[in-house]
Amino acid sequence: MRSPNTTRNINSTMSGFKPGYKQSGLSLVEVMVAIVISLLILLGMTQMMIGNKKTYRAQNTLQRFQENARITTIILSNVIAKAGYHLNPSADPLLVFPPTNPIITGTGNGATPDTITVSFENDGTLFDCLGNTIGSSASPALVSNTFSIDNASNTLRCSVNGGAIQALISNIENMAIRYGVDSSGDGSVDQYLWASEVTTAGVWNNVLSVGIAVMVHSDDGVRPTAGTAFYSLVGAVISGPAAGTDQRARRVITRFIALNNRLYQAI
Repeated sequence: MRSPNTTRNINSTMSGFKPGYKQSGLSLVEVMVAIVISLLILLGMTQMMIGNKKTYRAQNTLQRFQENARITTIILSNVIAKAGYHLNPSADPLLVFPPTNPIITGTGNGATPDTITVSFENDGTLFDCLGNTIGSSASPALVSNTFSIDNASNTLRCSVNGGAIQALISNIENMAIRYGVDSSGDGSVDQYLWASEVTTAGVWNNVLSVGIAVMVHSDDGVRPTAGTAFYSLVGAVISGPAAGTDQRARRVITRFIALNNRLYQAI
């Protein structure tokens, strides 16, 4: 049996509810709309992350591409500029570098990657193309550095004094070289010839400068589309490999290097 107070409390509680009031949650349509909106937001965030990743990858690829180009030109320029150096500037350079072993020589005519060989006398203070030193002041050594391109791996390579060929820089696709020749003997360049032309004319000891162009490509495809492109390497016009079927970025770097050790010495 309920007490009067219990009955009064129940009646008081029931009187707090309004007639016709119902509690309800989200409908199925509202849940589906919320899911769709969430998926759209997630999709947008995913696309943004993918885009940022692609941008970072492209920037990183181009950075390595530019670094390879910079290092290549530094190595080639530093070694070629040493051509003809010998320890006694007052001596006739032909006594150190006879016609049978000129300070600079090469092969090629721009149709395929050219080669170049640079020679100088070393007393242990100069670095060769592999970053080593040979010889000493008491026993100087003649150092011949030969640069070439490996077509299979697109790598700039070098060997010293006919030794083992070692890779230096990757992603170097081509190299074309022309030689500035003093034909009249007035101490100035009259014409630029390919190595094959210099050999035919027999004027390697008249070369006063070198015009060298290298083609560098990126690791990955960063161009929006693939297509055939043509490049000029000191006058040799070539197209991109495989008819331009990849999307790699390519750049041709050209340097003209004076052979100062010959310019200031009698030939």
